Amino acid sequence: MPLVFSAAAMAQNAASTAAASQPHWITPLVTFTPLLEQEYRFDFDADSLAGGAMENYGGGKGLELIPWARTEVVIGEPGYQAAHAPGRPSGWGDLGAAVKFRLAAAPPGRGNYVATVFLSATAPTGTAGVGLGVASFTPGIGLGKGWRRWDVQTTIAATYFHGRAGTLGTPVAWNTALQYHAGRYAWPQMEFSPQWWAGGLRQGQVQMVLTPGVVFGKIPLAGRMGLTLGIGEEFAATAVAPFRRRLIFSLRLPF
Repeated sequence: MPLVFSAAAMAQNAASTAAASQPHWITPLVTFTPLLEQEYRFDFDADSLAGGAMENYGGGKGLELIPWARTEVVIGEPGYQAAHAPGRPSGWGDLGAAVKFRLAAAPPGRGNYVATVFLSATAPTGTAGVGLGVASFTPGIGLGKGWRRWDVQTTIAATYFHGRAGTLGTPVAWNTALQYHAGRYAWPQMEFSPQWWAGGLRQGQVQMVLTPGVVFGKIPLAGRMGLTLGIGEEFAATAVAPFRRRLIFSLRLPF
């Protein structure tokens, strides 16, 4: 038992050190933040599709921990997809995980920037037709810079599949969030998410998704525990898109 308490205390110290030495922005709705975070996250998405609709419970998020001051580990949980459209199956998504390593950072007053590399992966554990059916690996880099109440967070990453590469190709995603800190808790934002494919059946295709929204947090609850809530709507800005519109709700419990 003393060992458990010691490990917990070390983790809390690492999280406090990480938070004090980096910018104090909020995590965007879509963009994989370059900041190190310690929280539990659950998202809900509602998609408007051609001929129907679909919801996703969980969004593939989960537990985010900071075991060391410059490292974050994400333990994902598979989201559940409920489809209400012809030819769209319902079931569980794939199990995922990620590791971030912060290369450099400075808090407000000392530069207000961050640079991070990360690697995420999924295992083919999902329901047929919902999960990918193969393992995936996604290396990427994230950058962020703040100016007074404004900040920009951006990530670029390429996904490689262990099998079916001739069909799936290599999608490259570039997500950028522009945020403004309005008042104490409100962070209105606009996100831009272009994606293009190298190889596979979608070779040369490009899609663009726009996400206006707002995130509220961190609202104190008790001790280190807080509450963060976000809402936004994604719009397809190109003919090539996985949905027409997507409503996003995000619940997070930072600690």
